[in-house]
Amino acid sequence: MLKTKSSLLTLALAAALVSPLAMASGGASGPHVSYNTQGQHIGEVITNPYKIAPLTAIIRNGGYELHDATVRIVPKQGGQEIRYDVSDADLLTHGGIPVFGLYPDYFNTVEVSYTRVFKGKSEKFQDTYKFYAPPVFPYTNGTQGQTSTMFDVTVEKMDPKFKDRLYFINNLLPTPPQASRVVWNNPMGGALEWAFAPENAIIDATGAVRWYLMPQAIYDNENVYQSGIMMGFQQTKEGNLVWGYGQRYVKYDIMGREIFNRRLPVGYNDYSHGLDVAQNGHTFLRVASSDYRRVDDKRVRTVRDIIVEVDADGKVVDEFKLFNILDPYRDNVIKALDQGAVCLNIAASQAGHATGLTSTPSTMTRPTTRSSSARVTRAPSSRSAAIRRSSGFSPVRKAGRRVSRTNFSPPSTRRVRRSSAKALSVKKISTGPGRSIPPGALTPSPPRMSSTCQPLTTVTPAVWNNPPSPKKSTLAASSIRSTRRR
Repeated sequence: MLKTKSSLLTLALAAALVSPLAMASGGASGPHVSYNTQGQHIGEVITNPYKIAPLTAIIRNGGYELHDATVRIVPKQGGQEIRYDVSDADLLTHGGIPVFGLYPDYFNTVEVSYTRVFKGKSEKFQDTYKFYAPPVFPYTNGTQGQTSTMFDVTVEKMDPKFKDRLYFINNLLPTPPQASRVVWNNPMGGALEWAFAPENAIIDATGAVRWYLMPQAIYDNENVYQSGIMMGFQQTKEGNLVWGYGQRYVKYDIMGREIFNRRLPVGYNDYSHGLDVAQNGHTFLRVASSDYRRVDDKRVRTVRDIIVEVDADGKVVDEFKLFNILDPYRDNVIKALDQGAVCLNIAASQAGHATGLTSTPSTMTRPTTRSSSARVTRAPSSRSAAIRRSSGFSPVRKAGRRVSRTNFSPPSTRRVRRSSAKALSVKKISTGPGRSIPPGALTPSPPRMSSTCQPLTTVTPAVWNNPPSPKKSTLAASSIRSTRRR
């Protein structure tokens, strides 16, 4: 009897100790939610719900069924209103009302209306939420050229017809010190060292940032397969964003929810500039070959010269090798090239000006780094043929003719000579089909391997750059040592 009473007393004491904690957080003692809610109609507010879009939030549904939701971000004085309807599909996908377009470093006011369904009863509500969104937090590259957070925008003129527009800006920070540390190896070549930091945002018609990408969760410029220049942003008909960077192509919604984030198919590397989603759901990507066998029997990585078509599941459907399709000797192509173009760099000081060449010297200087004044250029597309950008492209496109071999040294024998401390010095560079070595990759010598220790093909994909290893790759050597230990 005494033993039974002792056991009951122990159980009672344990229950008394555990019960307050359980009731406070919910759990075994019964259902309980302790989140702070601003109203009594639906649930709590979660800011930056998907980690990459800090100026978004979700007002959770609180366990109710919601329909017919509308969101309004109350503008600052003199600011721009953002108002939109929310589909039932988005209410279900996000588990509540998605909020987009908050002001950074500001105590925002958000007005929502919706229909709530519970126990078969439908009720309409209008609620006001107030909460803070943090300042913009971008990458920094440690230079004097970056003097503020994200963008300093001054609106000089705005037609009233465009006052409700939002503008997506795709910018980059040239060569942050954490990036461009390695180049491809086994085989060499490619464009791995062009790894600039992303700076992407949406501004309204007053110049205020209303959305930006905080990429740290999906981007790491010290990781070969997680870095690269974010380019080719395109909005799908559903409103989602697709783009590529480095060795990846991705798709996210405007709230930051991942739809997919994929490595390029293994036969390709170094996504660059161009991406297009076709009507059938396939995606065309400008990439390069990760292993191309040239006519001289050398295996190399090529540079931005293949368009690959992948289906919705990421399977390669087709490829288009531009070096087999296009004629590199067309004179109007050569004459129209920007002298400061990142892949040309005849004279970085002449960025924005076409070459206009009638002949090309047999020796050309090509700096290892792009001039800070170089512009990002693009040829006019068929959809905007009437719009001519100040990029050096010829205003009238005519059928080209082949340049005489006496006036233009063939790319397969074009030489690069040293003219400054930053220029390369080599006897020959192959820039025809399967061109193997871009600027920066020429400086380090190929890794020297011991005859008794050959590398595995999967452990030495890159060698050091910025600065290069003069004799052998420390990265490759350490990979070999770790392989031997296994």
